[in-house]
Amino acid sequence: MKRIGTAWIKKNAYWAVSLCLFLAIAGSVVLYTNNKKQEYQMLFLGDSIIGKVRNAANFTDMLEESLGISIYNGALGGSMMARQKGADRAADMSSSLSMAGLTEAMVAEDFSVQMACVGDYAARYLSKDVFLDTIRGLSGVDLEKLEYIVIEHGVNDYASGVPLDNPEDPMDPYTFGGALRTALTLLREKCPHARIIICTPIYCWFPDLGQDCAQADFGHGILEDYVNLELQIAREYDVDVIDNYHNSGIGGEGCDFEEWSVYTIDGMHLNEYGEELLTDALAEQMKGWIE
Repeated sequence: MKRIGTAWIKKNAYWAVSLCLFLAIAGSVVLYTNNKKQEYQMLFLGDSIIGKVRNAANFTDMLEESLGISIYNGALGGSMMARQKGADRAADMSSSLSMAGLTEAMVAEDFSVQMACVGDYAARYLSKDVFLDTIRGLSGVDLEKLEYIVIEHGVNDYASGVPLDNPEDPMDPYTFGGALRTALTLLREKCPHARIIICTPIYCWFPDLGQDCAQADFGHGILEDYVNLELQIAREYDVDVIDNYHNSGIGGEGCDFEEWSVYTIDGMHLNEYGEELLTDALAEQMKGWIE
């Protein structure tokens, strides 16, 4: 085998060192760019009712235009307030993307668990890229610059039969109430300057069952039971509430069952008209706080 001589090494050392320096500088620039925090005034955390799925893709733009502030939509379709018990992969993924799991990641500023599992989880609801982009974006939000944090959860916990509360452990993250208390505690610790707003879930229907959320019970009560617990915890923690369930103009006690097609595309996810109603309801109350 032909040996490489000293003269060749000296001749090419300059270029080798230059290439290494270039790659190091380029890597530093990429790392800085990836780690640079983005400033937003408002952060939304929730499920597909406000997330980037179905007709809700324009929700953020509509609300930004109405309020005149910058908003990051970190909502994820299919996610819940509570962690999910279970030993399988689906339970692990659901737990990491729950409100309880995400707020823990926000406090630690470490979303590695969410990034590791989000691909498999996303395939159940939406394209992988949307979920990955949402988590990447959420990890890049400058939490110190946030003025408002909005929490919108409830319908998935209700429809999945998540227990309402644990009398022996009010912070139990595997219950709806415990997960909300955990999230509020962590967010206040991490973002003491931000105004936290709880949005109750909207009224919904289950056409396949022939029932609405005032009738269907998936193990721990009707949707209003979850709403009432949210309202109670909001009082406990002295945080603001926008009660979409009672005040959005979408459905309501005693409404005609067929009204589901007026506001939604499937009984739960909003159509264009329902989305406008929800945006208007949120904007009307938020403007008073922002102005």
